[in-house]
Amino acid sequence: TGCVMVLVGLSGTGKGTTMEKLKGMLPKATTWSNGNIFRSLTLLACQHCEKEGIELEKLEEQLTPENLKAWMERLKFGKFNGSDKWDVEITPLEGEVVYVSAVQNSLLKEPRISKNIPTVAKCTQGEVVLFAADACTRMGEDGSVVLVEGREETINFMPTEFRFCLTMSDMQVIGKRRAVQRVVAEALKLKESGKSPSEALTEAVTKLAEPEEAKPAPEEAKPAEEAAPAAAEAPAEAPAAEEAKPAEGGGEPTWAVLEPQDDIASKTCVEFLEQSAAKDAFIKLSETETQLTVDRDAKDADALKAGIVFAQSKGVLKEIEPAPYTMIDVMGKTASEVAEVMVKAMGEKAETGCVMVLVGLSGTGKGTTMEKLKGMLPKATTWSNGNIFRSLTLLACQHCEKEGIELEKLEEQLTPENLKAWMERLKFGKFNGSDKWDVEITPLEGEVVYVSAVQNSLLKEPRISKNIPTVAKCTQGEVVLFAADACTRMGEDGSVVLVEGREETINFMPTEFRFCLTMSDMQVIGKRRAVQRVVAEALKLKESGKSPSEALTEAVTKLAEPEEAKPAPEEAKPAEEAAPAAAEAPAEAPAAEEAKPAEGGGEPTWAVLEPQDDIASKTCVEFLEQSAAKDAFIKLSETETQLTVDRDAKDADALKAGIVFAQSKGVLKEIEPAPYTMIDVMGKTASEVAEVMVKAMGEKAETGCVMVL
Repeated sequence: TGCVMVLVGLSGTGKGTTMEKLKGMLPKATTWSNGNIFRSLTLLACQHCEKEGIELEKLEEQLTPENLKAWMERLKFGKFNGSDKWDVEITPLEGEVVYVSAVQNSLLKEPRISKNIPTVAKCTQGEVVLFAADACTRMGEDGSVVLVEGREETINFMPTEFRFCLTMSDMQVIGKRRAVQRVVAEALKLKESGKSPSEALTEAVTKLAEPEEAKPAPEEAKPAEEAAPAAAEAPAEAPAAEEAKPAEGGGEPTWAVLEPQDDIASKTCVEFLEQSAAKDAFIKLSETETQLTVDRDAKDADALKAGIVFAQSKGVLKEIEPAPYTMIDVMGKTASEVAEVMVKAMGEKAETGCVMVLVGLSGTGKGTTMEKLKGMLPKATTWSNGNIFRSLTLLACQHCEKEGIELEKLEEQLTPENLKAWMERLKFGKFNGSDKWDVEITPLEGEVVYVSAVQNSLLKEPRISKNIPTVAKCTQGEVVLFAADACTRMGEDGSVVLVEGREETINFMPTEFRFCLTMSDMQVIGKRRAVQRVVAEALKLKESGKSPSEALTEAVTKLAEPEEAKPAPEEAKPAEEAAPAAAEAPAEAPAAEEAKPAEGGGEPTWAVLEPQDDIASKTCVEFLEQSAAKDAFIKLSETETQLTVDRDAKDADALKAGIVFAQSKGVLKEIEPAPYTMIDVMGKTASEVAEVMVKAMGEKAETGCVMVL
């Protein structure tokens, strides 16, 4: 019968990850957003100017109601040429008919299109809203479950009963995420100064928390297209295995777009740099970043291998001939397609229980693929080793305290005898009548505790975080055996246990379902890493008077110079970080926005900070909340929370202006918006949020509908 589901909410409440969960839960799901419709209109506007001999600088003058009506009639939504796929047909002013699915990454990404999208978008919100409403309704009536994420100002015009708004009762969580990204970027500028990472972070947060530094971004408006819902590329899931949510990007870079240092900033800047005079420098930097990723992975592998060899020398692990892996090239595949290969290989075991392991180079999309698998497999649970390392570290610290030994001499206590005794104090099972798996710790003093109860308190104390690297490098063997036993028992109990990690340890996990993700074009990974560095460097030039384009060009040129593109210093990443990311007990962590829970923890090192990723963020939040700069971090987080609220309000105002303009032209009627179901995501996983929505859709989740978020 069909339906539409819509989803709105403040930035940072987890709309993107929730949409990914919904796509995993709903076999008939498809997504829609407006980017390629704006691009198609911009193409027609540019062709009109070229045909009439009008300079593109005067394009806005041509956006009359008559012209827009004529151009919209040249866009048709439907199924064409015998295909069963929905598409958009464009009848250009000159030349043959083209289809968005065929030209979205070529014709629609030309510089003239990207440059003029903001101008066209701010004048065509009404036309595009009506086009989208009609397209989504038709797809829903055809049996699809259409998922639409965006802002209330435009989503209000989407006809559907399934309307959801995500909220967060503690807004400071969003501010902390934004704040720590800025702090890490600022701290990395001090890397060559001789300061330690801890000193650099403290100096960075103190500086950024000063009122004059924490002022909002300048009044340069975000392009109207960016304020609109993120673009659907055709409308379907974009073929990028690593990205949990495809970002639209495009257009001329602005400081407002660059400032968040997010997916939109990255995509916008990749497009700009690949078409700019600095293209060669960007390619060179991307190649360097690709090699650094390969080298970093190799270095982490060597650290793990050393731990395994050490365990074998103690007799903890036997030497084995690793079982083979099924290799999957993720290039051009969606994470859903990759996950489907694995589910098919598991056969009936996907229903009755098993263990599945996943390895592969950084950047190949392991995290997003794991999320897809969790959405596809009702009995799925995850496992990784972080809390086992933390539990062992707790026992090691208690041993030193009981024996009057300074913690600086803890490593000397990691004897085979002590480790054997401490491992006997860790039990995996179901306790006290619960049906949930847990880890029981019998401490050297005090009562028994359970990881599920103390993972965010006792196991996160500074003494634990500081000593994890020391313990982890000496206990790989013990933890590998504990994990293998735990996962096997959960699989035999009917769970589908998903384990992501490095081959060096995963080799010891007994299972027939073994997969390795590869990427045939490694430069894709390098581009993602490179553009993050370029944006951070360009933002340093914000107060210099340079335009964003000039700053990006100068930044990439500087970073591509050999002396700047050198690898990170030889300070090793903590052994726990080189190990598989920690499972918080072992289940999905309650963080609605994060596609993959990061372990973090321990003293920050340059090797941990350098990637500016989730592990860096989590490590630094833990450090800053316990440091002398705690008050400065709280202040900065509060400022970032307010900036997020203000930025959302500004984007909403821009969209509202576009809607009012459309109403003044008679394109849209004034309406009384339908109500939304409010969902507070605080403390909920994205899966739990998505389940609320699926339950609300009832049978429509099977027969087709439209949902807005």
